[in-house]
Amino acid sequence: MSAGSPRLWLATLLALLALPVAAIEPPPAATAPLPASPVNLDFEQGEVGKAPVGWLLTSSSRDAGFGVELTEERPAEGRRCAVMRSIYLGGRERAGNLMQSFDAAAYLGRRARFRAAVRTEGLGPHNQARLWLAVERRNHLFGFFDSMADRPITAGDWKFYDLVGEVDPDAERIAIGLLVTGDGRVWIDAASFTALGPAGEGKVAPRPLAARGLANLEALTRLLGYVRYFHPSDEAEQTDWGRFALAAVEAAEPAADSAQLAAVLDHLFAPIAPTLRVYPSGLEPPALELKPEGTTTVVAWRHTGLGSPGRPSIFFSSRLRYPTAAAASADPAAPLIADLGGGVSCRLPLALYADRGGTLPRPAQPPPGGERRGPAPGDRSTHLAVVALAWNMVQHFDPLLDEPGTDWQAALRQALQAAATAPDEAAFLTTLRRMLANLRDGQANVSSSTDSRVFGLPIRWDWIVDRLVISAAQVTGASAGPAAPASSPRGASEAGAPRETGGLAPGDVVVRLDGREPRAAIAAEEALAAASTSQWRRRSALAHLALGTRGEPLLLEVVSPQGSPRAVTLRRVVSPTNLDALFAPRQAVREARPGIFVVDLAHLTASELNAALPKLESASGIVFDLRSSARLTGPVLAHLIDQPLATDAELVPTFARPDRMAVRYQLQSNSVEPAAPRLRARLAFLSSDRDVGEAEGLLATVARLELGAIVGSPTGGARGSIDSALLPTGYTLLWTGTRAPGPPGPDAVPLPIPVAAVQPTIGVAPTPEGLAAGRDEVLDRALDLVAQPRRMP
Repeated sequence: MSAGSPRLWLATLLALLALPVAAIEPPPAATAPLPASPVNLDFEQGEVGKAPVGWLLTSSSRDAGFGVELTEERPAEGRRCAVMRSIYLGGRERAGNLMQSFDAAAYLGRRARFRAAVRTEGLGPHNQARLWLAVERRNHLFGFFDSMADRPITAGDWKFYDLVGEVDPDAERIAIGLLVTGDGRVWIDAASFTALGPAGEGKVAPRPLAARGLANLEALTRLLGYVRYFHPSDEAEQTDWGRFALAAVEAAEPAADSAQLAAVLDHLFAPIAPTLRVYPSGLEPPALELKPEGTTTVVAWRHTGLGSPGRPSIFFSSRLRYPTAAAASADPAAPLIADLGGGVSCRLPLALYADRGGTLPRPAQPPPGGERRGPAPGDRSTHLAVVALAWNMVQHFDPLLDEPGTDWQAALRQALQAAATAPDEAAFLTTLRRMLANLRDGQANVSSSTDSRVFGLPIRWDWIVDRLVISAAQVTGASAGPAAPASSPRGASEAGAPRETGGLAPGDVVVRLDGREPRAAIAAEEALAAASTSQWRRRSALAHLALGTRGEPLLLEVVSPQGSPRAVTLRRVVSPTNLDALFAPRQAVREARPGIFVVDLAHLTASELNAALPKLESASGIVFDLRSSARLTGPVLAHLIDQPLATDAELVPTFARPDRMAVRYQLQSNSVEPAAPRLRARLAFLSSDRDVGEAEGLLATVARLELGAIVGSPTGGARGSIDSALLPTGYTLLWTGTRAPGPPGPDAVPLPIPVAAVQPTIGVAPTPEGLAAGRDEVLDRALDLVAQPRRMP
């Protein structure tokens, strides 16, 4: 493998692969030329028992217990293949990556296919194998990316897998590889990398949806979710839903009327759901007699949330076998009958009989194989298929959708119409964000592996007294200076790199952003933000407004607190993961006044907490700052309580029927045991609209137990465990998979969404004048509050 991959690119690639940061690192040298094409794709070069020539298994992969070697054991072709294996190291999230990269010059403007044969052995429920293909463009922008995240490899026998993508005209590098997570062995052989036709060949160009086509796709979308998630046939479980949805979109959209649509849908789904019947609405459902055929075993789906394959989570989906229909609480003879829209309805069993050979009845024809074309970025049909797949994930598995006020069907119609005319992936990502903005779910979000608008500004801003105000512009450990070069690595060194802030200072008021009035610019971003509270919608909009491509300029017109106007051009050079680090305090635990300490929970480490405990034990007052995030909430709480405490209580849903019908909740919580020393100082906790997730959960516990005053602003109102799913062409969908519990009682009753935000006991907000003077008015109020005699035991 070439030694020319910059760490920035590889670290970013790691994030896209959804792996620990240590799973990929650059080769030792960074100047060796790239090979003109991939090497040793047939794995015949090298010595048996050693790594294949031309391929790299990263050192962090080896540290995680992975190894790779050539073997003559059952190759798919030729004399040799490569095998990756892992050694169990206990309780670690582990990933191994075998890869190589090469020059993109020979493939510019072409479609390219990476193909390889793979087989597996010993992969468990949270383990998986995937091929991946990535294109890097000029200035470290990402082009095509596919890691098979939505279709992991589990087959025990040799099978060929294809990844097809486009190589941009400005591409500089192509990388290919095999990714393995968890335990087991995975073999790879007979790989190839082939230039196909010109870029764009075979894609469907954007065009508006006709009224009939829109109705057809709405009906298809509903049926797609019913069959994918609730029809338990063997064939449905094994379907590549990305390819199927793409083919279904192209077949269903042209249907001229309801009768033709019913026939098309019936034909499309017959190989994977032979017991499905689709018919024009208003007619009697076709008769369907299901017979046990000598067995009484019943198969049905049970979804505890959804969850993604290969990712340990409280959410998981299982196809379960029961001895009888009564045990399954689902009867093959009692199918779902639903109006799909578009003038058609369906009759679909949610349980099936099964014998040792699988579910019954067997389909009359096998499911279509890999001859169907796969989803591709920039393709109209792909965009429509991804909308259908994403909409169903929320429709069936987001428990917050049960709250009144969301017209999710209308959101589908709007998204399909916008997707049909989206000119590129940036516009399509906006389409997906706008669809999710209909939700009252502050953790709902969508990201794209090819989205390059991920770099932020070296400042913080907040909406204060109806104005956009610079709240921080100080780079920790560095003075203002030239922007970091594009090749600078991500990570701790980036956080300390000098950055140009143009003399901006806290308290400066922004009056124009690239010529736009701030209120209008923020409102445009708010229309794309999912939230249950106005403060979190505003916070999300401010975060997205700051993002852009690496080095992209933003012209700010500002006015100082003294009334002096000036124009400042900033560049987006900070990765979002490092933005908080730019403004982190020098010490996570500091003595702000004699005997009074401030603990920054966003940056506190376990070692810092342990080292500070003797000082905190004798403190007269402690202020815990949670105004951006929180870490170590359990260990901190342990020193504030005198008896075991149930925390992070949430209701985890189980879905056995579509559309969240008959959902059942189970209460789940963590337990925190008291720990010495007990901190008996007077306590205060700082809150803001940035607080969601773990930080908000801690503040909710503080409020419930009255551990101290909460000083600041209402929290964002977005907590609970996050469920996620992967979509074709590199999209990842997130949503809140649990509900907050209501008051204790015999039944698990969800808390209404508006109550999820935590209100401060003492409301304090910063002012432009205070920021300009260098004061932290929220912290000052909390320090005054705890500056009283220490509480008695």
